[in-house]
Amino acid sequence: MKFFLITLLLTGPVAAQNLIEKNETTTPENPTTEKEISDIPASENETPPESDSEPTPEPETETTPPEPALKPAEDPEKLFLPGFDVGRVGDRPTGTHRRLVQRTVTIGEQPQDHRVLLTFDDQIVPADPSHASADEIIEDLKPRGVRAFFFANVPNVSAKSLNPILRTKDSLENKKKRTLKLLEPQREPFIKAIRKIISIKKDDQYLFEVFNHTAFHQNMGRMKPNTAKFEICLVGIRFVEECIESAYQAERPGIKRLRYFRFPFLADPRYKNTQIELDKLFTELGLLSLGETQDSKDFSNNSSKTAYKSLDAGYKGRSYKAQKGNYGRTSKPIALFHTKTWRNIRKGVLKFLDEHPIQ
Repeated sequence: MKFFLITLLLTGPVAAQNLIEKNETTTPENPTTEKEISDIPASENETPPESDSEPTPEPETETTPPEPALKPAEDPEKLFLPGFDVGRVGDRPTGTHRRLVQRTVTIGEQPQDHRVLLTFDDQIVPADPSHASADEIIEDLKPRGVRAFFFANVPNVSAKSLNPILRTKDSLENKKKRTLKLLEPQREPFIKAIRKIISIKKDDQYLFEVFNHTAFHQNMGRMKPNTAKFEICLVGIRFVEECIESAYQAERPGIKRLRYFRFPFLADPRYKNTQIELDKLFTELGLLSLGETQDSKDFSNNSSKTAYKSLDAGYKGRSYKAQKGNYGRTSKPIALFHTKTWRNIRKGVLKFLDEHPIQ
């Protein structure tokens, strides 16, 4: 396994174009069209809508034509370049925003011998002692040389933490200020935890990455622009990205990093205007959304055997209980687990890894 530099890994126009377009086209097994993507039902893991009655989707208002077609073969680093508009799928004015597509191709990531990329969602430093931490996972993966992604929320806060702020009659600006005040005490501990994870190497190669999973793990499926819930969510996403950036600058100065994002509950926004506003933020921050191909539902079943089955299926080139819609099959399977369940699924995951050791 070799730690990547994006420009070195994406060589040749065909390979690079395949990487960016892989999830922007459909397959016979996943026939969803671009027009249908925004109407995909929310994830089956999605929590019920928080209180709003479901609004009528707002009409598309953009009239500015998209930028010229993206050519990743010429400059793939632009995919993670803050401020660069990568446009929409197929460069169509009404197509899905490229940055929001929950793609199942990891740009610039070299597959390991076990073929399946391990990803872990939610708290890397849990408040509940019954939940596993990222440190426990790393303790098992590091000796095996196994690479993994952690999609992190801010420690010691959750969507419930926002209820006192959302219930007040304060102005939106005051609510955003109160949200930052809630987050600020977690900044240094969060950065410290991220730095510890991303500093770990085996030989001279970094093994682990930390990415954005929102601050509060809010369900974004039915969020509407210009509402307190949505604006506070954006505040949280910015905060997480600031912490991640600070950690990488400290631990890996001068190294260009990937900038992935995963939607809580895999629930991307349904409504057009919400998608437009979120794409603006993702463009500003250089974020790309990442989905899954292997889902053992460990959050609900805590099953070591099912975790093994999901990975074994990925090794054999098959997806496992992945969400449908704009999630596709891939030659680079992505397994979604949750950090908190590690003590329960550990045996099955390690059995799989030991059957396919890193050479």
